[in-house]
Amino acid sequence: MGASVYNQTTNQMYMFPLGTYATVFHAEVPVYAICSCAKTILVESEASIAICSDSQVALMALRASKITSSLVAETIKALTELSMFNSVRLLWIPGHSDIPGNETADQYAKQAASQNFVGLEPVLGIPTTKIRNAAQLWANAQQRKLWQTTSGCRQAKMSLYGPDKKLSRYALSLPR
Repeated sequence: MGASVYNQTTNQMYMFPLGTYATVFHAEVPVYAICSCAKTILVESEASIAICSDSQVALMALRASKITSSLVAETIKALTELSMFNSVRLLWIPGHSDIPGNETADQYAKQAASQNFVGLEPVLGIPTTKIRNAAQLWANAQQRKLWQTTSGCRQAKMSLYGPDKKLSRYALSLPR
């Protein structure tokens, strides 16, 4: 996964590989790119700055009344600091509509995704859903292993073919 920032005025480009633990959500919701953009623009001269994003979800996350992500909180802080001396606007632009700056940023994000991240991981933290899914996969593997190594239960093993939740629920719902 990768993110990028492209400054069309100065023709500067920044690419950010997001490491191995980044999820599709991290890459698709470019809050990280907006945060990086706000941190790289060090202007204290009452400039008018427009940060364009093709992600409505990222812009809504920055406008939300309840902040549940530390990355969103960090981005709001960076944008607040940037807006102390500047006029900062966040604009939504349609993605994949041949808008030159957006197409360039998308190209650099793809390039960043192909690069290896150098540094400590995880870059953006590990989402609880990813931890929950890993724990569920581990528990299912342990259950399957226990099921296969248990002696006896020959007829149940023949009829259920292993710990399949839907089939098990159906079998348990049947009358004796």
